[in-house]
Amino acid sequence: MDENFKSLSLAYGRRAVQKLIETLSTDETKRENVNLALSKLDCLLSNQENKMQAISYEPPVVPVLTELLTADDAQTRDLSARIISSLSLVFQGRLQVRETGTVAPLTRLVGMGAPLSHLQHCRAYSLMSG
Repeated sequence: MDENFKSLSLAYGRRAVQKLIETLSTDETKRENVNLALSKLDCLLSNQENKMQAISYEPPVVPVLTELLTADDAQTRDLSARIISSLSLVFQGRLQVRETGTVAPLTRLVGMGAPLSHLQHCRAYSLMSG
């Protein structure tokens, strides 16, 4: 088990959101670590404080998530769409998603009819277009 994987499983507390976003922003992160970071981040975004922390993180997380929407791995795409959907529940998140140009990749995913993630893509897309 690599060291980064171990440290991801310990992401908690005030820096948990930052640590997970930093992991996602690193090009060397392995796919299983990306999916673990996405899963943990998705769970942490259940409250507005963590959503705002993620949205205000520099460099922004939405461009990273938007890029992950085109990943080969379906789980990565699904988790990325879920997080974008979660961030879109707050006004600042919707602004960041629009500014990043995330609507087009979400639209493509809806058009592809991705089986398990279809509802998440639609939810995020409807928040963006509304």
